[in-house]
Amino acid sequence: MISTLATLPDIPSQAQEQSALPLRLEVLGAAQRTAAMGVWRLLEDELSHTRLTSSLIWTQTWLKHYGSQIPHHFLVGYQGSSPVAICLITESRQPQFGPLTIRTLHVGTAGEADADSVCVEFNTLLVRFEDHAEFVTLIQRHLADYSRCDAISWDGFDLAELPAEMLNGPQWRTIIKPSFYFDLRRVRAEGAEPITHLGDSTRKTIRQNHRDLGTVEVDWSETPRQAEEYFAELVALHQSRWQALGEAGSFASRPFREFHLDLLHQLVPQGRAAMVRVRTGGKTLGCTLLHIDQNRALVYQCGWTTETAAKSPGVIKDYCSLSECLRRGFDAYDFMAGDSIHKRRMTTDQGQLVWASCQLTPWKFETVERLRAAKHWLRTLWPRTEAAS
Repeated sequence: MISTLATLPDIPSQAQEQSALPLRLEVLGAAQRTAAMGVWRLLEDELSHTRLTSSLIWTQTWLKHYGSQIPHHFLVGYQGSSPVAICLITESRQPQFGPLTIRTLHVGTAGEADADSVCVEFNTLLVRFEDHAEFVTLIQRHLADYSRCDAISWDGFDLAELPAEMLNGPQWRTIIKPSFYFDLRRVRAEGAEPITHLGDSTRKTIRQNHRDLGTVEVDWSETPRQAEEYFAELVALHQSRWQALGEAGSFASRPFREFHLDLLHQLVPQGRAAMVRVRTGGKTLGCTLLHIDQNRALVYQCGWTTETAAKSPGVIKDYCSLSECLRRGFDAYDFMAGDSIHKRRMTTDQGQLVWASCQLTPWKFETVERLRAAKHWLRTLWPRTEAAS
């Protein structure tokens, strides 16, 4: 018997019909945070999303510590009646010159005052891979139409996440920063020791100072209580070193300090963050705050003692930390954005992160630049005027 079903046309399911629909945006205001977080949780579960800076924990914690200070709203991407993407939009207003203020809309957890900023890196969107390009386009259109906006900023994204045509537009200004990392996966595949992949002088420094320091112990926080203990040491070491150089230090900011401590309490039990402490002779050489993102250990902040400066405590700290990360199965030990001799010495490869800004009111930026140039010129002229008098 021949089934009549074989002759019937395929009837698309509701999911198939919706997947053929274009994305549309829905805006949720700051007062609708609970609803937005519900969508965030749903999508994170459905997409098995593991990226840290667009995770529910990161976003909720940031909103807890900065949301009352910084205007924000949420953009939800829908396909039919189903949410398929979400992101946070924040707003900063920075005085530039006299009465001129630049109002910038940021994609993701950004927009804080410089002294309080978490300086988000490896920023991402919570969206299905196949909808990523369309969601970026919709976000950009929404922000460009936003009233009284002077600039749009995509902070700390991987270069590959933003379309080239967007970055190369005449109104765009981009800053590309290297992200130096040690490729642990390659070393593991070779069965080699990490030190064999470092330069001659760095290997010599590590071997000599390691020998002089004696037994070095590496403590890895397994509990929030341990993480809090090591974090307190990190803060003290970091602040002491930078204040000796005449700088305030990152942890001078209470919101910054409390944000990271709060995150540690949540992420350490999940294996998504860790505090590493390196000690010798009962004294701490240094501590490192690691964020874990896609099996990569990201060096978010660190501090080391100045008492044994001649023994390169920063180098020993990082070598011991990356060796422990190799032992624990991580793919990379990443120093994140920025360039320094230390980062180059301790790494094997580099990626790229981009800070991209679109100027929507070019006249305001041009005016600010001209006023700054005039102020600089007057400062150079003033000594001559005094000398002439």
